[in-house]
Amino acid sequence: MSDVPSSMPTGPVEIIVEIIWTDPALKQLDIMPDEPRFKGDKKAWHEKRVRKHAKTNAPKATRARIRKPVHSGGTKPDEPEHITVTYKQRNKDLGAQHVYTDGVTTEDEAEGAQTTFADAMST
Repeated sequence: MSDVPSSMPTGPVEIIVEIIWTDPALKQLDIMPDEPRFKGDKKAWHEKRVRKHAKTNAPKATRARIRKPVHSGGTKPDEPEHITVTYKQRNKDLGAQHVYTDGVTTEDEAEGAQTTFADAMST
């Protein structure tokens, strides 16, 4: 018989990343056009991608601060479409990273997703 209570996890415990939006990022999200790939929920679309990115690229992160919603360019004008995020592990800063979206992130979102936010802003 095991000494570990049945309610205790026996394998690795998945860290739930808390998503925080900066005020400027929320303002940018509010004016962003609703594209088909967002499926009616721009905020959830961003948060899903950030959580997925954190699992691989910042596995110890407990918090992700979205500093800028999906966009192209930035400090590098030719930079591909991405979300700018700063990760933290409790109070320890893990640094800023770009969550690349490539315009479309899954095959089921490909239909009707040719127009990106950057394309919409350039017209």
